[in-house]
Amino acid sequence: MRLAALALLPFGGHFAKNCLSSLQPYLEDAAFKGTAVEGNMAYGLILAMHSLPNLVLPMIGASFMSSAVLDPTILLVLFPCLVVVGQGLFVAGVYLEWIALAVFGALCV
Repeated sequence: MRLAALALLPFGGHFAKNCLSSLQPYLEDAAFKGTAVEGNMAYGLILAMHSLPNLVLPMIGASFMSSAVLDPTILLVLFPCLVVVGQGLFVAGVYLEWIALAVFGALCV
């Protein structure tokens, strides 16, 4: 089981790094016009907020998994639910052209 999880790590890293590249032309051209954050700045901000949880969640998850405070199965349900909620908020923010909601959704992912 651990070997299978380790084999999927490069796929996860590639997906996390390149999943927003298809939205770059849309974010640079059409979305978020008239706001304080436009174009490349909107794309860069969303990309930075999208990768920020990848720095923090492994440490939080490892500390909770090693402690006896929480059952590890709770985290196995909690983290994917957080990803689904974050993706929903991000999609809603891009659709509504509301930069704050899109950034918050990217931060939850």
